[in-house]
Amino acid sequence: MANELPPADFAHQIAPVLKEFCGDCHTGGKKKGGFSLNTHASFLAGGENGQVFNAAHPEQSRLLEVLFSTDPDVVMPPREKGRKVPTAEQMALLKKWVLAGARWEEGYAFQKATYHAPVKPRLPELPPVVTGKDHPIDRLLAAYNASHGFTAPKVVDDAAFARRVHLDLLGILPAPEALTAFVQDGRPNKREALVDALLARKTDYADHWMTFWNDLLRNDYGGTGFITGGRKQVSTWLYQSLADNIPYDRMVRELVNPTAETEGFAQGITWRGTVSASQTREVQFSQSVSQAFLGLNFKCASCHDSFIDDWKLSDAYGLAAIFSENPIEMARCEKPTGITAKPSWPFPELGQIDAKANRVERLRQLAELMTHPENGWFARTMANRLWAALLGRGLVHPVDAMGTQPWSEEILDYLGWYFAQHAFDVKAVLKLITTSQAYQSESVPRSKEDGTAPYVFYGPRARRMSAEQFVDAVWHLTGTSPARCDAPVRREEPSADKVAAEPWTAQWIFAEPPVPDSATPKAKPSPVVMAKTWTLPAKPVKAAGIVVGPTGARVFVNGAEIKGAQVVRFGTVNELRLDGVLAQGENTIAVEVPAGAKDPESASVLLSLGLAFGNGTKQTLVSDEEWRVSHGFTAEQVKGGKLAAKFPEFQAATWTPVKQVGESDVKVRERSSLKRDFVWALQPQPPARASLMKADLLMRTLGRPNRDQIVTSRPQDLSTLEALDLSAGERLNDILSKGATRVLARGFADSPSLVKWVYQSALSRGPQPQEEAAALELLGAKPSAAEVSDFLWAVCVLPEFQLVR
Repeated sequence: MANELPPADFAHQIAPVLKEFCGDCHTGGKKKGGFSLNTHASFLAGGENGQVFNAAHPEQSRLLEVLFSTDPDVVMPPREKGRKVPTAEQMALLKKWVLAGARWEEGYAFQKATYHAPVKPRLPELPPVVTGKDHPIDRLLAAYNASHGFTAPKVVDDAAFARRVHLDLLGILPAPEALTAFVQDGRPNKREALVDALLARKTDYADHWMTFWNDLLRNDYGGTGFITGGRKQVSTWLYQSLADNIPYDRMVRELVNPTAETEGFAQGITWRGTVSASQTREVQFSQSVSQAFLGLNFKCASCHDSFIDDWKLSDAYGLAAIFSENPIEMARCEKPTGITAKPSWPFPELGQIDAKANRVERLRQLAELMTHPENGWFARTMANRLWAALLGRGLVHPVDAMGTQPWSEEILDYLGWYFAQHAFDVKAVLKLITTSQAYQSESVPRSKEDGTAPYVFYGPRARRMSAEQFVDAVWHLTGTSPARCDAPVRREEPSADKVAAEPWTAQWIFAEPPVPDSATPKAKPSPVVMAKTWTLPAKPVKAAGIVVGPTGARVFVNGAEIKGAQVVRFGTVNELRLDGVLAQGENTIAVEVPAGAKDPESASVLLSLGLAFGNGTKQTLVSDEEWRVSHGFTAEQVKGGKLAAKFPEFQAATWTPVKQVGESDVKVRERSSLKRDFVWALQPQPPARASLMKADLLMRTLGRPNRDQIVTSRPQDLSTLEALDLSAGERLNDILSKGATRVLARGFADSPSLVKWVYQSALSRGPQPQEEAAALELLGAKPSAAEVSDFLWAVCVLPEFQLVR
């Protein structure tokens, strides 16, 4: 199909050709033939002879006709004497672009806008209160509507509001019983109370907003760069920041001036092989911080002065030079300029970077300038992103073009001012927006926006669920959520009371390295193993805890390595789960410390494991002075500095005692923190969420990006691949097949009860009579798992299920 051709690069391949050969007659104030290339809207509007581009049949577009005509009176550009014409290669690019759908880079305009966004924050004057509209956003919007001559849409009913706000704030559907209770609640402020209750659900909130932030910070749990170590996650820090609702300005300071936990964002991706000048780590930093936190597109300006706005190559390289360890030479279109970039940032009216300072100080200064109280761009950029996330389109569109005039400067200014006044509390802005009638109004179709006129806000857009929302909804409906997450995050932190009540006896232990044999002084160092045996009265039904130790340490139970229990690095707590591994009778737990660890600082181990038995009794296995150590391994037992999967049987009588290490001698977490880690490992964890899992094929198909680049908006149109995967994809079919059995296991009294529950759970409403009749015809009186699977599929592919409306 034509629209499935790989697209040409508009900004770098198409726009320069159009500008060179068409710009004299069709840009700026010139509009020959009634055709203007100034903006995408004017391009789509066509000229006096009709539509220049035919979206339904690109191959029939008049643009191709005039470009490739042999008639000298028709062909464009005119073949006048001395006039330069496109080369065959350029003509081929234009044809490819048209056939692929004439895709236009968002925000690109040949005639630059005259609007200049203010740097400093502004507080607009609120219009008088209109009856029923005392909310500041609604007061501003009432004035906007009046100026455009229309009234706002009606407010949605309680059930629709509850479904929308659950998906927007927590990413999950409301439970049927909770929905019923909300609808029947008679309090006049129940919607605000629901918003407060949802925002207080720390785990669900953090689970959901990880999707937004992972896209924005190009953070993920696997993919490009991780194999070679040229990329680092910020997942642990990010999740905890969201769960604790850390102020946005503090988060940004910690990302721009990074610590070991946050440096993955600032460092970007170390690409293998030769990369372009605009993809070095220093320039990635410039592009990332400007786009993520200021809504600036420095990608064009990283290659040349921007075609889209007023930013220059020196602006992009100024930020890159702040991050660079060494002087950095600017390159224009991949060609070195011989000019050394000066460390600087784009808003000198707020202050400037000391170019002579060292890198650490420069980054600190940048972090302070970025979050400066007078930096209105900073507050407005995030406020605009949150508005777009909740209402489907930003006040400024696209959200990474904050120099573009918003459709309501007053609302954007107010949101930015409010955000700063509330100490950059993201939840405060989310509450402000979701409690407005603007948010709670009936959604409007995108068809009201014809693309040929300036955008007008008629109401919130209906939006497709994100890939993660869709998968979570299907998992929740079918009871098939994975038990474990891929993301290295801590969910459901235990309370202080629970931590205080748990006994704690684990001790740090250390194995002295072996003394080299005088006969073989150059012998390679050998790993050591510390171990202890316990006799258990029965097979535990649960075994969980923590282990901390040096990089590369491994855990063995009864001589066999426990895969997945490797200690990541010294001082990092690794959750240890041995469910189903320990048995009744003797059990030996051993920890291998790799060769090369020579002192307590680098070789200490701490282990605490809680067991639960079927009769309700509990037991704790810990590292203590009773553990023993062995260094006596043969060359055959040691491969590559590590032991083989099995090693000689533990002999407590012949192995030597370990040494205890005082906690003051080891740079590790405090006892109270380790105890909290242990208690956390013991408590049940909620089912996994899609945002915390590595992307599978279904999520990729539904639009989850690979996050090699920052993503601030996902596609809203259904692609052919998505339609095929939803119709016959193996992954969705597998989930629904397993889920059908679990749905039947809920023990519904009859098929009508099952149908009602599915509709209430999936659509937040009961079935219509015709829907119920069709479902019962499919299911019959005693449905099989295959019939339930088909019914679940029919509901999950409904547009009503897939949309946030």
